[in-house]
Amino acid sequence: MIFAPERMARIDVWTLCEDAERLASLLTREGSVHMVERRISTEEGKGFSPLDRQNWREKIERLGRQADSMLHRLELTPLDLSMAQQEGFLEHRTETILAETEETLTGLREAIDTHFKQRQESEAEITRLNDISETLHLLNDHGLSFLDLQGFEYLYARCGLIGRAHVERLQEQLTEEPCAVATRPALGNDAAFLLIGDREHRREFDRLLKDAGAHSPKPPERFVASFDDGMEQLEMELWLHRDRLADLTRDYDRSRTEWHTALSECVARLHVHSVLDGALSQFGSNGLLTQISGFVPVSSKHSLMRSLNKDAEGFCHIQFTPVAETATNEVPTRLRNFSLFRPFELFVRTYGLPGYNDVDPTPFVAISFLLMFGMMFGDVGHGLCLAAIGAGLAFLPYKIFNDMRDLGRILVMAGLSGMVFGFLFGSFFGIEHDAFLPDLWMRPSHPENLTLFLGSALSLGVMVLSIGILLNILQAIRQKSVRKALIGQWSAASLIFFWSLLLLFGLRMTGKEITAPAGLIVGLLATPLCLVAGGQIAFLLLDKRRAAKSGAHAAEDEEEEEEEEEEEEIATILFEPIEIVMNLFSNSVSFLRVAAFGLAHAALTMAVFVINDMVESRVATIISLPLEHLFIIVLEGMIVTIQCLRLEYYEFFSKFFVGNGIAYAPLSIRKKKEIE
Repeated sequence: MIFAPERMARIDVWTLCEDAERLASLLTREGSVHMVERRISTEEGKGFSPLDRQNWREKIERLGRQADSMLHRLELTPLDLSMAQQEGFLEHRTETILAETEETLTGLREAIDTHFKQRQESEAEITRLNDISETLHLLNDHGLSFLDLQGFEYLYARCGLIGRAHVERLQEQLTEEPCAVATRPALGNDAAFLLIGDREHRREFDRLLKDAGAHSPKPPERFVASFDDGMEQLEMELWLHRDRLADLTRDYDRSRTEWHTALSECVARLHVHSVLDGALSQFGSNGLLTQISGFVPVSSKHSLMRSLNKDAEGFCHIQFTPVAETATNEVPTRLRNFSLFRPFELFVRTYGLPGYNDVDPTPFVAISFLLMFGMMFGDVGHGLCLAAIGAGLAFLPYKIFNDMRDLGRILVMAGLSGMVFGFLFGSFFGIEHDAFLPDLWMRPSHPENLTLFLGSALSLGVMVLSIGILLNILQAIRQKSVRKALIGQWSAASLIFFWSLLLLFGLRMTGKEITAPAGLIVGLLATPLCLVAGGQIAFLLLDKRRAAKSGAHAAEDEEEEEEEEEEEEIATILFEPIEIVMNLFSNSVSFLRVAAFGLAHAALTMAVFVINDMVESRVATIISLPLEHLFIIVLEGMIVTIQCLRLEYYEFFSKFFVGNGIAYAPLSIRKKKEIE
């Protein structure tokens, strides 16, 4: 049905409890059933309760955290597996998949822990050997060795490493002490130090060194000999550990790819069976039978039937029910529009989702948005640039743009609309000369066209508002609310008043004489508004009287409360005609902003040429002119888009749009964008 969400059918499936997971897998692979938590309302459905899947859910979450932790440790993100691979995981039961996944993750964790442990050990040993090397070099610079330090009888000697940031402070603190300090820059942020002083002050030396964060690693006996022998042994060990670290790095690069693939498969398995578990938790069960309830698009009904008859024949019973026989407040909404209009669903979803029996305004939003945008952004050159920017967002093959494809397509169409109106206005990057580009309609920036341009914007607003009221009437008829369609706030009565007022205004503006008496004209204009107020009050009193006849006699205080509520409702209804008049006037005038921002766009481009005429340097003009136009395109593009959406949301949607729809979310492992 045109201008309406896709039609749905209710589906109920019954199967034995042991076949529930198999059936859920089939439905997940099919990917068209929107699940609802609704139990069987028939006699055989009594006693049904949700399937208990708590243990499986907790295990899936626990394993998922383990996989995410390992990926984070490896600084990786999961790979995107093909849909065929993911659907293959549905062929196995959750119990089997989780057991295999847990075993895989355990093995991966041990391998990763082992690698990082060996790597840390090698790096720590290399750091330790480098520290010893720096200390040996410092001692050798002063003609000493570790053996010499150990042989001091009356002197206190200590060597090691200290943070470079603390060297200067330590030297200042030791200025008055009986000692000598030497330092040597080491690798990283440390420095090697050598302190030799009076042994009687060793406690003070130790305290100061401790406060400075100094540490003195004890060298192994093999490095305590002469400097040459110690350095030869040390270089050999450093070479061995560096070679081992290089081997570990090569093994890591090779294993990291394998771990990445394995972890991605684990994440995909858990995701698939998490979706499956979420579906099973909505199934109703009485210990013997399991019931699945949901909605399926009518266009997918026969395909679903073929799949279930092929793969689930003999172990389930399927029943389809027309949506008209079910409660429509739980039927999901799936917007289906022509590919040209589909990007504009973004604007509709941003405001809200139409209900199942509501009108889908996407085609009207697309057309009105492009008309308003073109009038406010009418320039061939600017429109071409904007369309090029949109094409980049919409068609460049990079994942970073995936979430911006629809916005890019909207910008392409908005840019083309700006180009069309640019030809109508005869404007190319603000250049308005008949010899260069003659206008096909008018030039809004010329004073003689101001009235025509303002009138065009106002006419567009009248058209948009009228369509909004017509959509509200159509929506009320679909919802079988004749009262709302005929005498509601935005009904046939208010539309007749609006058009009658416009007719009188048009006759007045064209100078045609109206011979009817003023009182008759006012009476005719007031008649639709009186029908709105009087009709609603009449129906309200009639409903109250019917309720009083069918219900029990209320207490005195309750009767007083009902009377007060009735008076408030009547007062609200009586104010509706005033609200209708005020809203129609303010909403219509609000569309004058279309002309205002169209003139502002022309004024900005004119300002660019005025500024460049004031600049004497031709080189500066050539450099600045593209930047100035780019600034106008970006600034005006944002402002015009905001103004268009404001008119759509506040003036157009306020006439009919409710936005209480339930998003169609079928049981599927496919991404939401692929489903739509």
